[in-house]
Amino acid sequence: MISLSLLNGLCFLVILLLGHLELWNQLLYAFLLSMSLCLMAGFLDGVNYVRARRLLEQKKLAGASLLEDREWLEELQDRRDGDSLQADLELLLANVWEGTLERLEEYQRASKEQMDYYVMWTHQIKTPIAALRLLVDGLPDPKLAFRLREECLRMEQYVEMVLCYQRLETMGQDLEVASCKLREMVSEVVKKLSVSFINSAIHLELEDFEDEILTDEKWFAFCVEQLLSNSIKYTAQKKRMTEEFEGEINIHVEGDEGDRWLVIEDNGIGIRAQDLPRVFERGFTGFNGRADKKATGIGLFLTKKILNKMGNQIRLESEVGTYTRVGISLYASQTIKD
Repeated sequence: MISLSLLNGLCFLVILLLGHLELWNQLLYAFLLSMSLCLMAGFLDGVNYVRARRLLEQKKLAGASLLEDREWLEELQDRRDGDSLQADLELLLANVWEGTLERLEEYQRASKEQMDYYVMWTHQIKTPIAALRLLVDGLPDPKLAFRLREECLRMEQYVEMVLCYQRLETMGQDLEVASCKLREMVSEVVKKLSVSFINSAIHLELEDFEDEILTDEKWFAFCVEQLLSNSIKYTAQKKRMTEEFEGEINIHVEGDEGDRWLVIEDNGIGIRAQDLPRVFERGFTGFNGRADKKATGIGLFLTKKILNKMGNQIRLESEVGTYTRVGISLYASQTIKD
């Protein structure tokens, strides 16, 4: 701006020195020349502004590539052809951005090291759990052994939850979609949880269904296990609270072709109406979780996240003291009926 003002002043001086022109003509020529210089300067500033905006938009779209590509910083440091204020602002921005990148890289490096440690720990903890299970199987007291097996099962479930939580954001890289028989998959989950059914004296009714679905069997089975474990836990809780109560869990498939649902229904303590909208939030335990004092609020959160990533829906309805009914959509996994 200062250089442009000096140039305009010089133009006025030169034209005024041209004595053979009338005063009004001199002023007119000086004004036109000054306007031309201002328009030219404005055009160049506009070009630089548009260029800078486009560069910024490109970097916004590029996102994470800023961590690897520092051309923008170098270009900002090289563009010092403007006035001193503009150059200082650009250099300040470059320095701030450079520091931000360094801190971000340091944070990502620390996060990766922490994640690697957790993955290593979750794999290592499986060895003592397996050894503990063998020791439990050798106990002379069958009743004690049976109860300890259930505790071993819970530890294994918690370890699996940690692994799934760690892999949640990158589970797309681990998906192996294939056709599988739904009832066989559910039967394997029931067999795994059989010790919990027996210890809690809960009656299970697994109905016949011949559906085949295209899904990732490991992730889908994990979701079914989480929902079934919740049903067992809160049905057993009602059994402890109520005399002569017969706990029951029913697993079946309902709906028409193209709109099929795997349903797990129990007659446990149920869920309060005000808690239903939040049961899938991370860390939310609700009234039942606070009463249980062991709930983490992670199981249902993981289940919904995993099912959403695989294209399945989940619905839940309940009435306090009467029932809880959870359904997983199968049509989103391309159900095939024999």
